[in-house]
Amino acid sequence: MGAGVTFHPLAWLAWWGGAAVAVLMTRNPLYVGLALLAALWVRVAVAPRRSGHDPWRWIVSWGWLLVLGGALLNGLTIHYGETVIARLPPSWPLVGGNITLEAVAFGFLTSLNLLALLLLFAAFGAGADYAALLRFVPGFLWRAGLVTSVALTFVPQTARTFREVHEAQTIRGHRFRSWRDMLPLFVPVLVTGLERSVQLAEAMESRGFGSTPPDRRVAPRLALLVGTMVLLLGLGLRQLWAHPWLGGGCVLGGAGLLLWGLRRMGSRVHRTRYRLYPWRRRDLALVVAGGLMGIGVLAARVWAPHLLLYYPYPRLSLPTFAPWVGLLFGLVATPALLVELANVQVGSGKPLPPPDGGADHTSQGARAWRRS
Repeated sequence: MGAGVTFHPLAWLAWWGGAAVAVLMTRNPLYVGLALLAALWVRVAVAPRRSGHDPWRWIVSWGWLLVLGGALLNGLTIHYGETVIARLPPSWPLVGGNITLEAVAFGFLTSLNLLALLLLFAAFGAGADYAALLRFVPGFLWRAGLVTSVALTFVPQTARTFREVHEAQTIRGHRFRSWRDMLPLFVPVLVTGLERSVQLAEAMESRGFGSTPPDRRVAPRLALLVGTMVLLLGLGLRQLWAHPWLGGGCVLGGAGLLLWGLRRMGSRVHRTRYRLYPWRRRDLALVVAGGLMGIGVLAARVWAPHLLLYYPYPRLSLPTFAPWVGLLFGLVATPALLVELANVQVGSGKPLPPPDGGADHTSQGARAWRRS
């Protein structure tokens, strides 16, 4: 990240969760545009010199095509609205009829929401440490965390091997004209992947993976079953039979049973907790910003939905803007502001605290391991 600034993995996840909830809860283009610009700033700030293969680069480069395509598609297929800007022959299937400004605007706004979410993913990916996030996977999800960790390691390695083999075969004079010419490319990649898989399996077996006896306790499994049934009953009472208080109680009770059962299922998973990620003030600021965004926008959606919802039908009008809601969406830029503050601190000659907070990794990890 910029200026050597790093964030705690859970703080980074909390910021992204709050920002994503905020964008999902609104259809107001003013708030969405503010979040979009802030997400773009965050992505640039946390990875100013990003190099190599970037799977999110196409979002920044071609996102405007997504917005224009959504506006055009909705304008051609939805013929509702009062402001007609063009007419197509009614005999044309699907697209025949009036093209209205309101339909084009609605498609534009929907695509703008999608682009904002994608940019949030891009910003999250630019600053996320996936290996660190996997350290915080709950015990009952350890198999999923293990599979994800292996995939995050093998996929980049396979892509790198593919490029290396392709370059080597090209230097040898091999030309790829049809699918038959791809065998000299895929066979070495496949063999290399199989060798890595065998080595990984042997290493995992030597460390005891798969030797833990299966958990046959009845109570956690029964709690999961009953919790799921009570949760579904509560949703039905709220939505279908109009009993909000009784349904809400069932939802809370079912969710509590599910959490208890999952916690009990993960209680027998023993892992070494080597904590290398201390909390700093900027991490606390990031968590507070994520909480304010998520909780504040959810509260506005419940008590003042007209501030967040905007529909251009039947006639296009200007959206409303509440300054305090705009301030909540402006909190999306919190990581970029923290990075800029760190840059100012470096420029003024003040030393930044070390990434580990000045603590010795070995002694800190040993103390944390003893406590766990």
